[in-house]
Amino acid sequence: MDRRDLNFLSVAGLRALLDRREIGAVELLEHFTARAKAINGRLNAITELNPEPALREARRFDSGLASETRGPLAGIPMTIKESFDLAGWRTTRGVPSQRNYVADADVRAVTRLKNAGALIFGKTNVPLNLADHQSFNEIYGTTVNPWDETRTPGGSSGGGAAALASVMTPIELGGDLGGSIRVPATFCGVFGHKATYGTVPFGRSSFERPETPIDIAVAGPMTRTAADLRMLFSVLAGPDEQKGIGWTLTLPQPPARKLKDFRVAVLFDDADFPVDGGVRGALEAFASELARLGVNVKADRPAIDSVPYHRSFVKLIRAATSRPVPDEVAAAFAAEIGQTDDMRDDEKRGVTISHRAWLNLANERQRYVHLWQSFFENYDVLLCPAMPVPAFPHQQDPDMRKRHFLINGTQHSYASRFFWCSLAGLPYLPATVMPAGFSGHLPVGVQIIGAPYQDYTTLQFAELAEQALGGFRKPAGYS
Repeated sequence: MDRRDLNFLSVAGLRALLDRREIGAVELLEHFTARAKAINGRLNAITELNPEPALREARRFDSGLASETRGPLAGIPMTIKESFDLAGWRTTRGVPSQRNYVADADVRAVTRLKNAGALIFGKTNVPLNLADHQSFNEIYGTTVNPWDETRTPGGSSGGGAAALASVMTPIELGGDLGGSIRVPATFCGVFGHKATYGTVPFGRSSFERPETPIDIAVAGPMTRTAADLRMLFSVLAGPDEQKGIGWTLTLPQPPARKLKDFRVAVLFDDADFPVDGGVRGALEAFASELARLGVNVKADRPAIDSVPYHRSFVKLIRAATSRPVPDEVAAAFAAEIGQTDDMRDDEKRGVTISHRAWLNLANERQRYVHLWQSFFENYDVLLCPAMPVPAFPHQQDPDMRKRHFLINGTQHSYASRFFWCSLAGLPYLPATVMPAGFSGHLPVGVQIIGAPYQDYTTLQFAELAEQALGGFRKPAGYS
């Protein structure tokens, strides 16, 4: 067997080889480890490569000692986002003061992967404190996009998306709060799933010792095929440690079994948050192909006002991530509020928000939840962009107010990048991203949003659309 054929096989394909003993787990792990060593210097996607713990498990697998615990990932190598605690490995989130922090235990998502048999051999790069749609930090440097190394792979799960697209790893564990799975997936041309909030616990580094779950944040799978995405999500889904004492998770199966049975709404532009013509063109072509196949596709949107919706989301995600902000920084933010009234200052409002103001935002969010529920009485999924632009050139000015996008030749605030991800993020909805086409030489992903807890609906739609229209394509130079 030509070992290059391993690079683009799905998990099911790799498992079939393992089950037929055409390859061993040790050999498979060594293959991807060697590929990572050969390629990572170009991309800087993997921050730590340590196959030794995985090799011990791979040897047990090959000897048959692990047969009693073989799960759906048994013998499959994988990487995980740097921010997830993996016992004995560094977890820094790119924060210089934590560069030597070593986790003493696995977070729940990692435990679930290990229990399913996964062989974790590396960790992937993130932005500082996971707070950017790029992936660079002082500790590990800059990750570049395998489609164009002058551009970002996205963030905060950007290292994982770049590792997937360049086939350094078969599958990846990411996390999403403000688009951290969905943006890298669309920028790198891979699959990613943001779960319904609460279905896949996010987990945070133990150096923070959080006492409560992080609002909006979820862990989630990133893959090169929709079938792998669904399988990996099924491994990860379930209540966290505390809720699992009394709760179980039973997600509904999708209502449609054939692609043409789906009721599909599309929203590819917005007056306040426009989409670049190249992205919109790729998505419109994708929707036209669906219609040609007999899918009921209709332009529609829920009854939301874009600007207040987006601003509510920005304040809520900044409130959710405000705990590590030093008191003196928060005090400075509070003093600056009121000098302007634009979306860029909503981040400061979120960091310094009062409990009463947060409750009012949460109440507003619940109103949006009801609007979305009404919308999904008529549709199974909504298709929209995950980002208004394809992968953009690296922008690393620490003052994000100095960063901008060019959309159809017009400059737009960097803060506006959250809108398309906020559609699913604010009301806790599931959203799957899959490759949908290209804007020039850069991949474009489509975001598939579903009703609350309809994760398997968005995942099935992605799988059927991939079968009909195609999915992942390898970037040049990474055969």
